[in-house]
Amino acid sequence: MLYPASRRLSGLVGDVRALGGSAPLRAAYEASKRTGGHRLVFGSLSRRPIPADAVLRPLAAFSSPQALPHAAMTRTLREADDIVAGRVRIFGKILNLGDVPVWHRAPDTGGAWPRDPWWTIDLRSEDRIADVKWTWEIGRHRHLVVLARAAACGDAGVYLPALERQLEGWFATNAPEQGVHWYSNLELALRTIAWLQVHAIVGDQLSPTVREGLRHYLWHTGRHLVADLPYTATSMRNNHLLGDALGLMVLGVAFGRVGPSQRWWTLGQRLFRSQLRRHMRPDGSMVEDSLSYHRFVLEMLIVRALIGDTDAEERTALVNAAQFLCRYGVLEGPVPQHGDWDEGRVIASSGDPLDSAGSVALALAIAGSGASSEWRNSYDECAWYAAPGEPVAPEPGERNGWDVGAHIGRVQSHQLVAWLKMGSSSSHGHADLGHVSVRAGRQWLLIDSGTGNYNADIDERNYFRGGSAHNVLRSATRDQLVPHRAFRWQNTADGVLGVPITIGDTVIMWGVHDAYRDLTTGAGRVARAVLVNPAGVVVVDWPEARMPTWNLALTFGPGLDVEQSPQGASFTVTGEGVRLAVVPAGSSDVVRGVSEPRAGWWSETYGSVAPVDSVLMRGNDSDHVCWALSLAEPAKVVSNGDRVQVDGIDLEIRWDSEGAELVVQGVEPHSSRLTLKSGRRR
Repeated sequence: MLYPASRRLSGLVGDVRALGGSAPLRAAYEASKRTGGHRLVFGSLSRRPIPADAVLRPLAAFSSPQALPHAAMTRTLREADDIVAGRVRIFGKILNLGDVPVWHRAPDTGGAWPRDPWWTIDLRSEDRIADVKWTWEIGRHRHLVVLARAAACGDAGVYLPALERQLEGWFATNAPEQGVHWYSNLELALRTIAWLQVHAIVGDQLSPTVREGLRHYLWHTGRHLVADLPYTATSMRNNHLLGDALGLMVLGVAFGRVGPSQRWWTLGQRLFRSQLRRHMRPDGSMVEDSLSYHRFVLEMLIVRALIGDTDAEERTALVNAAQFLCRYGVLEGPVPQHGDWDEGRVIASSGDPLDSAGSVALALAIAGSGASSEWRNSYDECAWYAAPGEPVAPEPGERNGWDVGAHIGRVQSHQLVAWLKMGSSSSHGHADLGHVSVRAGRQWLLIDSGTGNYNADIDERNYFRGGSAHNVLRSATRDQLVPHRAFRWQNTADGVLGVPITIGDTVIMWGVHDAYRDLTTGAGRVARAVLVNPAGVVVVDWPEARMPTWNLALTFGPGLDVEQSPQGASFTVTGEGVRLAVVPAGSSDVVRGVSEPRAGWWSETYGSVAPVDSVLMRGNDSDHVCWALSLAEPAKVVSNGDRVQVDGIDLEIRWDSEGAELVVQGVEPHSSRLTLKSGRRR
């Protein structure tokens, strides 16, 4: 598809702005694809023979445990039976892949990717065949690890032939450097980790032909990762660089750390440690603003620990990353899937792919002396990778509104659990500064709408990562963040969570963000206070300067029905065991699954989109915006200019050049102050 020159120029300018200092290197890399540089490098690489003395060794860390819980075996065999029957679960869907998958098939469209040199394949333009992530997910071969496990603990005569057929089909149709499965270094690294698990579990039972295929392809993978490393190191300094480095390290160990494999280990170790310092924050959060990618990197840290020779910094990162998720609440029930969610895994599990608890439990088990019997029964991650023992004690989920990390607050008040997300990061994050998620028991009331997709409909992609899919105060002039292509943003924003205030049984979380600091039409910084008690949740926004026109959307959980009162001033939300009163701000109405403009959609996992009820609110020139959810009697809210009274608690925001102060008058005065200068938190 050809675009007007103005659009192409705008895209180029946006690319340069987004890539910053790495833009020239990225441009040179892209030019190499078109001018023969890649053909020279990777074409010659594919013709080089594999040394006869390159011996592939089984990794003891990936072998089957001797004391495997019965529950884990049952889950494994159940999934393995489906795989033998040709059924593989990808992104919440059961795909019928047949006895031997067509590895280049695009499940989302039914098309097929060409088996051409990988650098010639179009993945990104409007003319692409499909969303490549579906094909890549199958090519990560997590399901082959499940077959290997089933062969080890079940009927090898059933599962081992199925495993060999799939690997033989792979070798026959994925020649080195040919096809879409050689395009992404991260995919090669993840497939390497899966294959090395297969080799460790059943390698001695595989046919000589399959063992030689694994040796050949894994050695070539090491060469490829090194040759294509300049791209990752200049353009993908995030989970991709960690994954590529980890791939080199596990290959180095698998080939005995002699000759080239020692160089792979040394290079991978250096890159992994340097990126880890950039990637991790002291509070255990990461630069990628996404629960899915946090779990993904946590599992990389797990594999790093399993292969040994870790330093203190890597061990600390493993524990801190796990404890962040503990404080977030992953061991205590469902949590918001903030940021991009794509089920990314490094290790294999036959459990719920949407649950992060098993990864956290395994990290704490590795950091301790092993996993408890309860964890090994409940989580495949612990059953297959951890010995019985005593894990590091998990921190409890935050209950009183304090920062769990990344400027995210959490309150638990009887059956209500609420999160306030004030932090932001451009990598895999969404325009969600100030978003509030709420559940009652296990029923979601207010949800993060999810992800949709990365590489399909760009309008759908931008909706799900934009502010209209989150319950944030939005200026009608511009969203919090302006998207550029599928993953980058044209601007940045910062947010800070304040110290919570508790009055009686009410906890007040609050924070400030500066997403609108550069608008010429007002707004500036925005403060949000979230009052949570057993009766419900009340949210108040104060723009630093009045917004001429504002919008706000409340997206309700699946299974809830929203009905507007005859007078239009309130809504009733009902579901199984739930009845909720909603008092909105401004003028409002309820929508469900609307396409123009998009509103009322929810994505449980990647590629899944379903309609849900959403209340759309809008108003003009307000000192503040207040809305409430009540499980019992509606909260009593009285407004007086910038001051808001909620059930007898007076709240006021006082601004200055350094930040803001929340002043609360209840039984006795309270105040909480934070600093957020323009574009900088302190």
